[in-house]
Amino acid sequence: MNFEKIYHSILESSFGYSMGTMWQHVANYMKDMNEPYEIRKDIFFKILNKSMNDGHIRLASHGVFLTGTSEEQIQSIKDIWPPYPSDDEDDDLDDIGMWFYVKLNCGIVWITPEGQEIWT
Repeated sequence: MNFEKIYHSILESSFGYSMGTMWQHVANYMKDMNEPYEIRKDIFFKILNKSMNDGHIRLASHGVFLTGTSEEQIQSIKDIWPPYPSDDEDDDLDDIGMWFYVKLNCGIVWITPEGQEIWT
């Protein structure tokens, strides 16, 4: 598995879209690799972290950027990540991805090469 290739593909296909969409793009990209859910989840968080560290995205909630290191911000998402699979439709990560809409406490702000912010 070539992480850099996955990273650049997901960054390109997800640009300007929400975190739920990014999760879906990771799932779609990896579906033919037959990787287990835990690997997909790990890749997703690595992509988030690298995107933040590379200056492509920031995380925000209610119009305010989150504080702390990228690792601390991502840990706050990991801490509330739902069990998989879940019987609770509000914890759905895949189909509609309801969890990203009803329970996630932050979203992605894309930063263009010119420094413009695209809030999702």
